[in-house]
Amino acid sequence: MDISIFKEENIIKEIGHGVEGIVYLYNDNGNIVALKKFYTKKEIYKMNNTIYPYEYTSFGNSYGIDNKELKLMILKNEPVLKNDISLLNRVYYKDKFIGFTSVYDPYTPLSFIDKKKNKIKALRLLQERYEELNKHGIYIGDFNDDNFCLTDNGIKLYDIDNFRIDKLDFNVVNPAMMEYMNKSGNIKNIDYYCFNYFVLSYLSCYSTDMILRGYVIKDFPSYLKTKEVLNFINYLENINDNTIIERTKDGKQKTLLNIIK
Repeated sequence: MDISIFKEENIIKEIGHGVEGIVYLYNDNGNIVALKKFYTKKEIYKMNNTIYPYEYTSFGNSYGIDNKELKLMILKNEPVLKNDISLLNRVYYKDKFIGFTSVYDPYTPLSFIDKKKNKIKALRLLQERYEELNKHGIYIGDFNDDNFCLTDNGIKLYDIDNFRIDKLDFNVVNPAMMEYMNKSGNIKNIDYYCFNYFVLSYLSCYSTDMILRGYVIKDFPSYLKTKEVLNFINYLENINDNTIIERTKDGKQKTLLNIIK
């Protein structure tokens, strides 16, 4: 990846923001691109103490921004991600890495208010993608509706700079990731665990955190309150280092999508 020097006057407008930074429409030497600019330590401190006291506590773990830059350089030319976000340049300011640019591609993320059949279609495609990535030593971890988009060619991934690649670890952890790491150190199963909780969250329209704490299971829609589903939730709750992932008759990993009618 080449290097671009950040110029504040080249920001056109904000087009998104998240736990770790803001995404801008940006003029990079005449090219209109998307720029993801990470929060500074000062901004994180302000958000932790005055604006978002809970949401931002998981950002900035010990792996740091150097870890992220190395991952981006690997992902730039990763064939398995060729149809996802198109990375362009690393962005520097005062000799420090502060973000990166990508091809500007307006997209509509997965919708919590979509029809059940459309949600299930998206989830099946997402399962295929994470299983494909896992075969290449890449792990998503953070399953969030804002990170994925359904296209004519399948599912598209956007938040790839937070993926784990070999020993280059995740930069942001969501509640399911934190829960899994408390239960197991077997990274090879983290996407299986987090994906299933995302299925519950996406189909029930409740946050993963609320489901993990057991607050909303009684309020699930009827098709998620079957004995099979509830038994599977109990199975997820007890996953640990020694767990052997259950498989269906055809040898595939058993997920909630195999159960939900």
